[in-house]
Amino acid sequence: MSRMDVSVVVCTFNRAALLKRTLAALQSQRTDPGLSWELVIVDNNSTDATRSVVEATSSAFPVPVQYVFEPRQGISHARNAGIGQAEGDIIAFTDDDCRPEPDWLQNVVDCMNRWGADGLGGRILPEWSSPPPAWLATDRHLWTSIAMLDDSAVRQVELGPWQRQHGFRVWGANMAFRRSAFETVTGFDPSLGNRGKKKYSHEDIMFVRQLVEAGKIVMFDPAPTVHHWVGPDRMEKRFFRRHSFDYGEGAALRNGPPRGRHLLGIPPFLLVILGGNVVAWIRAALRRDPEVFCYEREVHEAIGHLSGYIKGALAVGQYARLQTPTRESRSSESRSDA
Repeated sequence: MSRMDVSVVVCTFNRAALLKRTLAALQSQRTDPGLSWELVIVDNNSTDATRSVVEATSSAFPVPVQYVFEPRQGISHARNAGIGQAEGDIIAFTDDDCRPEPDWLQNVVDCMNRWGADGLGGRILPEWSSPPPAWLATDRHLWTSIAMLDDSAVRQVELGPWQRQHGFRVWGANMAFRRSAFETVTGFDPSLGNRGKKKYSHEDIMFVRQLVEAGKIVMFDPAPTVHHWVGPDRMEKRFFRRHSFDYGEGAALRNGPPRGRHLLGIPPFLLVILGGNVVAWIRAALRRDPEVFCYEREVHEAIGHLSGYIKGALAVGQYARLQTPTRESRSSESRSDA
């Protein structure tokens, strides 16, 4: 039996200053008197003042606080470590650069009970550090790259046409699952998700997909809301170029070596896609299309795919060389057999 109603898990990596804001928001949560909860902070190999920030906050925190150090780099490793230490019947996640609204946690519990849900996602709104440039403020498509999710409709996550078009509406900055969900799917895939500065992502989406495929009920409800800090670096086009590249590279590494013909791991169709994206980008620039930056991001994503396939092919080649005995080792084996 769980000792807590809810465990809130926050994974952090070298964001001590932003983590203070998150902890202050969690410290101010308004919950029903009978709701028991705890906070689990997973330090994912930080080298800044993260531990000191957690220790300074713990003494005045209204609920128990656990500090967990996870040396294996990657958000999936960190979340799995948090799940392993959590004692709650519901395990809720938010990020170290998010500020949950005061009723966030109570809304998580109420919504999960209302819908009989095994999993839940909520709204993620931007908290701009300064007024955003016009190209970012007006393009909601770009918001997905900075993990923003402004949706007002309650929806059940299903493997249907709407999800294929719009994607899953349960993201790591604001999501919760019943403990039983982790008996169905054993945690987040360590090969997916952010690793240090690499924005590979998709660990949350794949976890939700597996739950839905197993027949579990996963909902999106806008009531539980967090505000996601958008610093100056995330309002520059180079951030989005890098994000697109990492997204493509992570997808290629996740998919593994392509089947059929390939050159250095690169399938021919990908070169065709890259060429088409470059042509579309040039045409958009010539006609001064207001969405020209979207075309440019598609080019960077395709280049990321190239990089991922090449890295995958090199890794497979290195593994094969390790498994193939050298002439000297074969001679040694022959002598020992004799």
